[in-house]
Order: sequence, then C-alpha cells, then structure tokens
Amino acid sequence: MNQPRHDWQPSNEVVLNSMSTIFSIAISKTVTKAIKDNVPRDKRHQISKQLSSSWSQESNPESFRSRLLVTSLPSPPKITSGNDPLSNEAALVSNNALNGQELLAKQRVLDAYHAEELRQLDHLKNYLSDLESDLARDQAKLEQYSKSNQDVLSSWSAEENTMKQDLQLDQFVEAGEDEGISLAEDELISHFDPNTDADIGGRLEQLQSHLRDILDKSASLRSFNDQVESVYNVLD
Repeated sequence: MNQPRHDWQPSNEVVLNSMSTIFSIAISKTVTKAIKDNVPRDKRHQISKQLSSSWSQESNPESFRSRLLVTSLPSPPKITSGNDPLSNEAALVSNNALNGQELLAKQRVLDAYHAEELRQLDHLKNYLSDLESDLARDQAKLEQYSKSNQDVLSSWSAEENTMKQDLQLDQFVEAGEDEGISLAEDELISHFDPNTDADIGGRLEQLQSHLRDILDKSASLRSFNDQVESVYNVLD
C-alpha cells in the first residue's frame, strides 16, 4: 500500500470556505434552473435539501465537505523566484486555488514568466539562424576551395607530364627493389665516353701521369715507414 507523501495535508479553512461558496452557487443555480423548468416547489425544496446534505453539511459524515475535512491533499504548487523581481507578486499568491483574485495574480506572474521565456526563445531562434547562415557560408567557401584545389592539381599534373616529355624521363625503366636504376639498352640518353673525347682525354692522361709520379716518389717513404714499424715492433 502506498504511503501518503509528507507534504500532503488536509485542506485549510480558506479552501473549505471557498468550496462552501462554490456549493452554494451550484445549489442556487440548480434551484433557479428547476424554477425555469417549472419544477414543483416541494420538489425544488427536496432537491436543494438533498444537494446541501450531500455536498456541504458537516453533520453528514458522507458529505463532500465532511470527507474533505479528513482527506489529505497535495499542497498547491508555489512559485518561488529568489531575487527575481516577480517574487514579490508571486509571494501574494496563497495556497487557495479557488480564489479568483489570487488566481488572477498568479496568472500575471505566469504570464510574465511566459513572456520572458518567449523572449529567450526568440533570441535562441535568432542565434540558430545566424549559425545556419554561417554554416551555409562556410560550406560555400569549402566547395569553392575544393574546386580551386582540384583545378590546381589538374594543372600540376599536366605540367608534370609536359616536363617528363621534355626531359625524356619516359625512357627510364622502373627497376626492382635491389636492381637500382637502369636505362633501356636500346634508348640511351647519351653515348659520351671521356676516354675518347678530344678535350677530356688529354686532361685525364696528364692527371694519370701526375698520379704515377707521386706514387713513385712515395715508394721510398713507404719502405722507410715499413722499417720504422718493424723496429717499433721489436722494441715493443
């Protein structure tokens, strides 16, 4: 069985009086309607008595008012707003949900909150619209940038092919991993031989002769170095 909540409590006197007022108005309207419908007077009296007994008589333990006196009800919601300027007006709203003036005061508070929420909602909508505009602008720039890059890449590719043709790089044959770079035997780029070249051949011969002279002159020095090394080994 569910336990009653701690914030539930019996109705206060203000609510009970408001309920009694409502009962009286309802009974009065019922009797007035019976008069218009030409209901006999004794019948109208019986209707009024029955309604009063069922609704508002505390002497009748089965009446609505009697049962309301012993029934715990949830507390009406309260509006608290801290330092909000509407808190003073909100504090005027009591727990009596049947008082018309207090309901109007509460309605003013709620309307003020609602207006503020609408203002913030409009601000968020404008902010969202700005974000969507920025996104659309960025997407347009991205598409333009991508197209520009594609044009540049196409231009580079065409320029690369032209340079390969000008430098005859298409004559190179791709080698395996351990073969290094090789040239096609039937398509050599150049047939230059320095040994048979008239200008280079003579210079190479002079250089080779000079190197032989140096080698001959250093022969005695190498022999002396070998002797020194032998003596060093004996002394060591």
